[in-house]
Amino acid sequence: MSEERSRAASAARAAARPPTTGGRRGGSARALRLLTAAAAVATLSALQTTPAAASTTISVRTTDSGPVGGTALFWGDDPGPGDGEILAACDKQNGDGKIAYAMAQWKVNGEWQFFDLIDEGASDYESGCTYADLPNIAEEKIVYVTACLKSGPNSAREYCGEDTARA
Repeated sequence: MSEERSRAASAARAAARPPTTGGRRGGSARALRLLTAAAAVATLSALQTTPAAASTTISVRTTDSGPVGGTALFWGDDPGPGDGEILAACDKQNGDGKIAYAMAQWKVNGEWQFFDLIDEGASDYESGCTYADLPNIAEEKIVYVTACLKSGPNSAREYCGEDTARA
């Protein structure tokens, strides 16, 4: 019994020790390279999830093939007399059986806010878009804008494209 306990204690001590480089030279340099590479990957990942300096006015296209089916437009500063933001949904292919859907999302005090809009292709013959004034969004706030197609007002979103803008 004491021999088994001795082996178990020895195994436990070995498991608790930090790993060694296996007697090879340059083990600490290799570990440093691995840590540097891991830090670089973490930095790149953070940069990819953080939106770049977004524009205040953007147009987002749907991802359907062929001629674009719809777009979402976002104006971060209303070019008219107001000071709010504007969202538009634009159906680019009237009569194809699809409607354009636009959505804007942003955070206020850690809570997601969103506003969505549809254009059935017959709402405004001059521009082909439906427009809406958004609630005033804090300046420089990042807004995520989505453009999709739908088969009807209550159907699932399809062919969605996304981009970011600044309010």
